[in-house]
Amino acid sequence: MLRLLLRDALVWGALGLLMWLAASKVPPAFQLRAYQGIMPFIVLTMVSVYGNNLGLVPWLFDRGRYGWYALALLLWMLLLHAVGQFIWPTVYARSIMQPGSNSLFTMLVALGLLLLWRTVTQRRQLLRRQLLEREQQLRLLEAQVNPHFLFNTLNSLYALSLTQSPQTPDMLLALAGLMRYQLPPQYRRPPRPRCCCATAPPPTACHSPIFCGSKRTVTT
Repeated sequence: MLRLLLRDALVWGALGLLMWLAASKVPPAFQLRAYQGIMPFIVLTMVSVYGNNLGLVPWLFDRGRYGWYALALLLWMLLLHAVGQFIWPTVYARSIMQPGSNSLFTMLVALGLLLLWRTVTQRRQLLRRQLLEREQQLRLLEAQVNPHFLFNTLNSLYALSLTQSPQTPDMLLALAGLMRYQLPPQYRRPPRPRCCCATAPPPTACHSPIFCGSKRTVTT
């Protein structure tokens, strides 16, 4: 909410500054009238934009009642025209079409910008939803594949151990390296050296078989 308020304040402040700079460029004979027209223009523009985007668009346009929306937009423009002519008669005394034409043009521009913003937002949400779905599919695939992969690898290691194959230590180290990347980063440990004869841990720290080449040494 605060972000929207800051955005609107920035937009209307920039519009007021632009109108002030534009009024300073007119001839001196018309500058007073130009400065007097800044405040009515900004007030009517704000009322027309918020009335259209927060009232007419959600109630009629978003529900598909386009004919009623066009009629309500025309009536809203006539109401703003009458209010502007009544409150600031000296500002709009020489212009019969003002401020109604300005209000109508502003509301149409605001409607176009609103539809453009909605399109961009919907596209972002669609892309984000697709990315989340792909991530969920990948997680589901990993959850399905990893147990089968581990089961098949353990079966292969068991078969090699029964035949006392010299490839068993290398496969154990390769499996340990693969499974290390399945853990979260904070639980990963650096892999042990391939040959641990010279750097074997003390007997109290290791109770598992340690393979060195093709020979097997068991520490207890």
